[in-house]
Amino acid sequence: MTVKSGSGFAKRPKGFVITMDAMLAAVVVIAAIASVSNSLEVGQTDVWKEDSLYRYAQDVLLVLDRNGTFTIVASSSAGNATLAAALDDLMPVNLGANVTLRIYTDANNDGVFEERSVNAAYAASAPTGWSSSQAVAAKRIYTKYNDSSPTNSEYGVAVINLWTAV
Repeated sequence: MTVKSGSGFAKRPKGFVITMDAMLAAVVVIAAIASVSNSLEVGQTDVWKEDSLYRYAQDVLLVLDRNGTFTIVASSSAGNATLAAALDDLMPVNLGANVTLRIYTDANNDGVFEERSVNAAYAASAPTGWSSSQAVAAKRIYTKYNDSSPTNSEYGVAVINLWTAV
């Protein structure tokens, strides 16, 4: 409903000014809430990043197991070099990794397993300010069953620490 004033211009309803004022206030409040919530999320860890790193760590261990690298490393004297070369083939440049393979064997067939470790690193230089708590760790059990002498089989645990090299 418009009412003409004496000058011939139509008067606007009074509620229109109040509505514009309320809309502008709502925009300001929403912008303030978005700004505060964005600044609060800075200190939180990125769960998706950790999850994807963990999955990649599991994949690396699976590939090293399935392509026979763990078996080759366990039976050769150049285990560190073999494991390091395999990591060079698997790892992208933006990740760092440290793999430890603990091998348990019953060499004397007396039921007592002896342990030896093989360790290899890829891009071992961690970023400045990095701590080991920022790494993702994954484990995988590997076995090498010996049909001719079951007591002479090997068992092992592979542990990988994986981090993002910033």
